Amino acid sequence: MNFIDEKIKTYMDGLYKPVSEEMGILREKAEENHIPIILKDTEGFLLSILKAGRMMRILEIGTAVGYSASLFAIAEPHCRVDTIERNPEMFKEAVKNIEKLGLSDRIRVHFGEATNVMEELLKGLDSDEIELEPEEEIIAELLGDPSMLRLYDMVFIDAGKSHYREFWDAAMGLVRPGSIIICDNVLMKGKTVSDEYDPDGKHKTNIRKMREFVEFLSTNDLVDTTFLPIGDGISISVVREIWDTDTIDEPEFYPINLN
Repeated sequence: MNFIDEKIKTYMDGLYKPVSEEMGILREKAEENHIPIILKDTEGFLLSILKAGRMMRILEIGTAVGYSASLFAIAEPHCRVDTIERNPEMFKEAVKNIEKLGLSDRIRVHFGEATNVMEELLKGLDSDEIELEPEEEIIAELLGDPSMLRLYDMVFIDAGKSHYREFWDAAMGLVRPGSIIICDNVLMKGKTVSDEYDPDGKHKTNIRKMREFVEFLSTNDLVDTTFLPIGDGISISVVREIWDTDTIDEPEFYPINLN
Protein backbone atom coordinates (compact mmCIF):
# COMPACT_ATOMS: atom_id res chain seq x y z
CA MET A 1 0.00 0.00 0.00
CA ASN A 2 1.27 3.45 -0.93
CA PHE A 3 0.32 6.46 1.21
CA ILE A 4 0.86 8.93 -1.62
CA ASP A 5 -0.54 9.22 -5.13
CA GLU A 6 1.00 6.65 -7.47
CA LYS A 7 2.13 9.35 -9.93
CA ILE A 8 3.88 11.22 -7.14
CA LYS A 9 5.53 8.01 -5.91
CA THR A 10 6.75 7.18 -9.41
CA TYR A 11 8.17 10.68 -9.78
CA MET A 12 9.89 10.56 -6.38
CA ASP A 13 11.31 7.09 -7.04
CA GLY A 14 12.73 8.47 -10.26
CA LEU A 15 14.82 10.89 -8.21
CA TYR A 16 16.33 8.08 -6.16
CA LYS A 17 20.07 7.50 -6.44
CA PRO A 18 21.83 4.62 -4.66
CA VAL A 19 24.76 5.56 -2.45
CA SER A 20 27.00 3.38 -4.61
CA GLU A 21 26.80 1.16 -7.66
CA GLU A 22 27.27 -1.91 -5.48
CA MET A 23 24.41 -0.89 -3.20
CA GLY A 24 22.21 -0.30 -6.22
CA ILE A 25 22.89 -3.84 -7.39
CA LEU A 26 22.21 -5.22 -3.91
CA ARG A 27 18.85 -3.40 -3.80
CA GLU A 28 17.86 -4.68 -7.24
CA LYS A 29 18.75 -8.24 -6.29
CA ALA A 30 16.79 -8.06 -3.02
CA GLU A 31 13.74 -6.59 -4.72
CA GLU A 32 13.86 -9.20 -7.51
CA ASN A 33 13.91 -11.97 -4.89
CA HIS A 34 11.14 -10.32 -2.84
CA ILE A 35 13.42 -9.91 0.17
CA PRO A 36 12.11 -7.10 2.38
CA ILE A 37 14.56 -4.22 2.67
CA ILE A 38 13.95 -0.58 3.49
CA LEU A 39 11.97 1.32 0.87
CA LYS A 40 13.64 4.06 -1.14
CA ASP A 41 12.02 6.97 0.68
CA THR A 42 12.83 5.35 4.03
CA GLU A 43 16.43 5.06 2.89
CA GLY A 44 16.50 8.77 2.07
CA PHE A 45 15.13 9.64 5.49
CA LEU A 46 17.66 7.44 7.28
CA LEU A 47 20.50 8.99 5.30
CA SER A 48 19.34 12.45 6.42
CA ILE A 49 19.29 11.31 10.06
CA LEU A 50 22.78 9.84 9.76
CA LYS A 51 24.20 12.97 8.16
CA ALA A 52 22.47 15.35 10.58
CA GLY A 53 24.02 13.78 13.66
CA ARG A 54 27.17 11.75 14.01
CA MET A 55 26.12 8.21 14.86
CA MET A 56 29.19 6.42 16.16
CA ARG A 57 27.42 3.23 17.22
CA ILE A 58 24.33 1.78 15.59
CA LEU A 59 22.29 -1.29 16.50
CA GLU A 60 19.99 -2.88 13.95
CA ILE A 61 17.40 -5.55 14.71
CA GLY A 62 16.62 -7.44 11.53
CA THR A 63 19.58 -7.74 9.15
CA ALA A 64 17.97 -9.53 6.18
CA VAL A 65 20.61 -9.40 3.41
CA GLY A 66 22.62 -6.66 5.14
CA TYR A 67 21.38 -3.77 3.01
CA SER A 68 20.52 -1.21 5.69
CA ALA A 69 23.49 -2.13 7.90
CA SER A 70 25.76 -1.52 4.91
CA LEU A 71 23.95 1.74 4.17
CA PHE A 72 24.65 2.96 7.72
CA ALA A 73 28.33 2.08 7.49
CA ILE A 74 28.73 3.77 4.10
CA ALA A 75 26.83 6.91 5.12
CA GLU A 76 28.79 7.35 8.35
CA PRO A 77 32.38 6.17 7.72
CA HIS A 78 33.33 6.37 11.41
CA CYS A 79 30.45 4.33 12.80
CA ARG A 80 30.33 0.74 13.96
CA VAL A 81 27.23 -1.33 13.40
CA ASP A 82 25.89 -4.33 15.29
CA THR A 83 23.09 -6.07 13.41
CA ILE A 84 21.05 -9.09 14.46
CA GLU A 85 19.48 -11.79 12.28
CA ARG A 86 17.71 -14.99 13.33
CA ASN A 87 17.23 -16.58 9.91
CA PRO A 88 20.31 -18.72 9.10
CA GLU A 89 20.05 -18.24 5.34
CA MET A 90 19.65 -14.49 5.64
CA PHE A 91 22.53 -14.40 8.12
CA LYS A 92 24.87 -16.15 5.68
CA GLU A 93 23.76 -13.91 2.81
CA ALA A 94 24.27 -10.78 4.91
CA VAL A 95 27.77 -11.81 5.96
CA LYS A 96 28.65 -12.49 2.31
CA ASN A 97 27.26 -9.16 1.10
CA ILE A 98 28.96 -7.16 3.82
CA GLU A 99 32.29 -8.85 3.11
CA LYS A 100 31.86 -8.16 -0.61
CA LEU A 101 31.26 -4.47 0.15
CA GLY A 102 34.43 -4.37 2.28
CA LEU A 103 32.57 -3.42 5.46
CA SER A 104 33.30 -6.42 7.69
CA ASP A 105 35.68 -4.41 9.85
CA ARG A 106 32.86 -2.09 10.97
CA ILE A 107 29.76 -4.29 10.85
CA ARG A 108 29.26 -7.22 13.19
CA VAL A 109 26.46 -9.58 12.18
CA HIS A 110 25.07 -11.48 15.15
CA PHE A 111 23.10 -14.69 14.64
CA GLY A 112 20.27 -15.53 17.05
CA GLU A 113 17.12 -14.27 18.69
CA ALA A 114 17.32 -10.50 19.03
CA THR A 115 16.47 -10.32 22.72
CA ASN A 116 19.10 -12.94 23.56
CA VAL A 117 21.77 -11.17 21.52
CA MET A 118 20.93 -7.83 23.10
CA GLU A 119 21.22 -9.38 26.53
CA GLU A 120 24.75 -10.48 25.64
CA LEU A 121 25.55 -7.03 24.27
CA LEU A 122 24.37 -5.52 27.55
CA LYS A 123 26.64 -7.87 29.50
CA GLY A 124 29.55 -6.75 27.35
CA LEU A 125 29.20 -3.05 28.16
CA ASP A 126 31.83 -3.26 30.89
CA SER A 127 34.20 -5.31 28.76
CA ASP A 128 37.57 -3.86 27.88
CA GLU A 129 37.40 -5.60 24.50
CA ILE A 130 35.50 -2.70 22.92
CA GLU A 131 37.93 0.01 21.81
CA LEU A 132 36.91 3.64 21.86
CA GLU A 133 37.82 6.18 19.21
CA PRO A 134 40.36 8.82 20.41
CA GLU A 135 37.69 11.53 20.66
CA GLU A 136 35.44 9.13 22.57
CA GLU A 137 38.22 8.38 25.03
CA ILE A 138 38.51 12.09 25.83
CA ILE A 139 34.78 12.42 26.50
CA ALA A 140 34.70 9.17 28.47
CA GLU A 141 37.48 10.50 30.70
CA LEU A 142 35.55 13.70 31.32
CA LEU A 143 32.40 11.74 32.15
CA GLY A 144 34.22 9.21 34.27
CA ASP A 145 32.11 6.46 32.69
CA PRO A 146 33.54 4.86 29.53
CA SER A 147 30.67 2.37 29.34
CA MET A 148 28.25 5.19 28.45
CA LEU A 149 29.99 5.70 25.12
CA ARG A 150 29.63 2.01 24.38
CA LEU A 151 25.89 2.53 24.25
CA TYR A 152 24.21 3.04 20.90
CA ASP A 153 23.51 6.41 19.32
CA MET A 154 20.86 4.88 17.07
CA VAL A 155 18.76 1.72 17.11
CA PHE A 156 16.87 0.61 14.01
CA ILE A 157 14.10 -1.94 14.57
CA ASP A 158 12.94 -3.75 11.44
CA ALA A 159 12.18 -7.36 12.33
CA GLY A 160 9.17 -9.43 13.48
CA LYS A 161 6.33 -6.92 13.79
CA SER A 162 4.58 -8.73 16.64
CA HIS A 163 7.76 -8.52 18.74
CA TYR A 164 8.48 -4.79 18.51
CA ARG A 165 7.69 -4.20 22.18
CA GLU A 166 10.13 -6.95 23.22
CA PHE A 167 12.83 -5.50 20.97
CA TRP A 168 12.15 -2.02 22.30
CA ASP A 169 12.37 -3.04 25.95
CA ALA A 170 15.67 -4.83 25.36
CA ALA A 171 17.08 -1.93 23.34
CA MET A 172 16.31 0.60 26.07
CA GLY A 173 19.07 -0.94 28.16
CA LEU A 174 21.56 -0.19 25.39
CA VAL A 175 20.86 3.49 24.73
CA ARG A 176 21.42 6.79 26.53
CA PRO A 177 19.79 10.22 26.58
CA GLY A 178 19.89 11.69 23.10
CA SER A 179 19.93 8.30 21.39
CA ILE A 180 17.44 7.73 18.59
CA ILE A 181 15.28 4.63 18.17
CA ILE A 182 13.66 4.21 14.76
CA CYS A 183 11.01 1.58 14.07
CA ASP A 184 10.12 0.70 10.48
CA ASN A 185 6.83 -0.62 9.07
CA VAL A 186 4.68 0.60 11.97
CA LEU A 187 1.71 1.07 9.62
CA MET A 188 2.00 -2.46 8.19
CA LYS A 189 0.56 -1.48 4.80
CA GLY A 190 -2.36 0.25 6.47
CA LYS A 191 -3.34 -2.66 8.72
CA THR A 192 -2.39 -0.77 11.85
CA VAL A 193 -4.83 1.97 10.84
CA SER A 194 -7.83 -0.12 9.80
CA ASP A 195 -8.98 -3.75 9.64
CA GLU A 196 -10.19 -3.11 6.09
CA TYR A 197 -6.60 -3.70 4.96
CA ASP A 198 -6.76 -7.21 6.40
CA PRO A 199 -10.00 -8.47 4.81
CA ASP A 200 -9.28 -12.15 5.50
CA GLY A 201 -8.27 -11.56 9.10
CA LYS A 202 -4.93 -13.34 8.63
CA HIS A 203 -2.89 -10.82 10.56
CA LYS A 204 -5.03 -10.19 13.63
CA THR A 205 -2.27 -10.91 16.16
CA ASN A 206 0.32 -8.76 14.38
CA ILE A 207 -2.19 -5.95 14.00
CA ARG A 208 -3.22 -6.04 17.65
CA LYS A 209 0.36 -6.07 18.89
CA MET A 210 1.47 -3.28 16.57
CA ARG A 211 -1.47 -1.11 17.61
CA GLU A 212 -0.56 -1.73 21.25
CA PHE A 213 3.06 -0.85 20.50
CA VAL A 214 2.15 2.38 18.71
CA GLU A 215 -0.07 3.38 21.64
CA PHE A 216 2.78 2.53 24.02
CA LEU A 217 5.17 4.78 22.11
CA SER A 218 2.72 7.65 21.93
CA THR A 219 2.32 7.69 25.72
CA ASN A 220 5.89 6.80 26.76
CA ASP A 221 7.39 9.52 28.95
CA LEU A 222 10.96 8.25 28.48
CA VAL A 223 11.07 9.32 24.84
CA ASP A 224 9.79 11.97 22.48
CA THR A 225 8.22 10.15 19.54
CA THR A 226 7.04 11.25 16.12
CA PHE A 227 5.22 9.05 13.60
CA LEU A 228 5.79 9.71 9.91
CA PRO A 229 4.05 8.26 6.81
CA ILE A 230 7.37 7.51 5.13
CA GLY A 231 7.73 4.15 3.42
CA ASP A 232 5.46 1.79 5.33
CA GLY A 233 5.33 4.16 8.27
CA ILE A 234 8.14 4.87 10.72
CA SER A 235 8.42 6.07 14.28
CA ILE A 236 11.39 8.08 15.47
CA SER A 237 11.94 8.34 19.21
CA VAL A 238 14.54 10.45 20.99
CA VAL A 239 15.49 9.22 24.46
CA ARG A 240 14.96 11.95 27.03
CA GLU A 241 17.44 13.08 29.65
CA ILE A 242 17.24 11.12 32.88
CA TRP A 243 16.32 13.08 35.99
CA ASP A 244 16.65 11.89 39.55
CA THR A 245 14.06 14.14 41.19
CA ASP A 246 14.65 12.67 44.64
CA THR A 247 18.25 13.84 44.85
CA ILE A 248 19.08 16.54 42.30
CA ASP A 249 17.46 19.12 40.10
CA GLU A 250 19.69 18.59 37.08
CA PRO A 251 19.95 15.72 34.59
CA GLU A 252 22.34 12.96 35.66
CA PHE A 253 23.99 13.12 32.25
CA TYR A 254 23.46 14.71 28.89
CA PRO A 255 23.42 13.60 25.26
CA ILE A 256 26.82 13.56 23.65
CA ASN A 257 27.32 15.48 20.41
CA LEU A 258 30.62 14.57 18.80
CA ASN A 259 30.29 17.03 15.92
